[in-house]
This record gives sequence, C-alpha cells and structure tokens, in this order.
Amino acid sequence: MSVGDPDGASSQVESLRALAERLRDRFWMSMAQHIHGDIAQLLGDWSTVRGLFELGLAASPTEPTALCSSAIEEYQSGDFASGEVFLERLAEAMRRTPRGPAMENGLMSLSATVIADVTGNRGRLDVEKYAAQQVLSTSTATPWVAGSARIALGLLSVD
Repeated sequence: MSVGDPDGASSQVESLRALAERLRDRFWMSMAQHIHGDIAQLLGDWSTVRGLFELGLAASPTEPTALCSSAIEEYQSGDFASGEVFLERLAEAMRRTPRGPAMENGLMSLSATVIADVTGNRGRLDVEKYAAQQVLSTSTATPWVAGSARIALGLLSVD
C-alpha cells in the first residue's frame, strides 16, 4: 500500500497544530490531531490513532469530523460500546444542526453506513438515508459534504 510521504505530511500537520495553538483556534487544533490520526491510521498505528483522536475531541468535543472518525475507528477496532458513544454524540450534533447540507448530516450518513457494514446491523437505515437526503436536497452542499452523502447512499444501495 502506498501512503505517500507520511513524514512530510506529519511535518505539515505539526505546523498546522502549532499555528492553531498559537491562534487558540479549537477547530483547527482538533483538525490537526485528526489529520495526524489519519496518517497514523494509514500506517496501522492504532494506539496512536486513538490517542490523537482523543486529543482532537478534547480540543473541540462536538467537532463532527473528529466524532465521525472516532466512531468508525472504535467500531473497526472492535470496541462497539465506545464507538456507539461517539456515534450518538455525532447524531446529537446532527439533531442540533439546521436541516440542509451541513457537515454533521454528511458525516452522520457516512459514519452510520460504514459502521453498519462493520457490524452487519442495519438498524439505522432511516437515519442514514435522512442525513444523506438532507445534504443532497440542496445545490449548496460543498463537494466534500455531498461526496460523503453520495458514498453513504452508494454503500446503502449495495446492501
């Protein structure tokens, strides 16, 4: 598997983290930890992944990208109880978000669908579809958020 230049990417993330801390920007502090966790995940360093995702959530406890990644990581590593806590926190963030093409909706549809594939439990099918439809119901969704919703609907269609 090719992962590019993890050392170079880590250096860039460290610069992002330092700048975010200097600015005291909780979103970017969380994202720096999240991105660093993604790099560790690609390298298979699961204990580092969990620690970095925890640091990201400590910086911004309701940040949807961090909640989504943490939920998926916990389910993939077999800790369904912890994964469920993160998924419920993401669902709560989605419920507090206005209807439409919000990141919370796109990430809820994606994470719930990936988790359903891991567990074989399709009990959230209505939530997955609802969240994806909220994103795709308007032309103002960003490509990244719309892509998350389309991936979720694509995964649902092959079930």
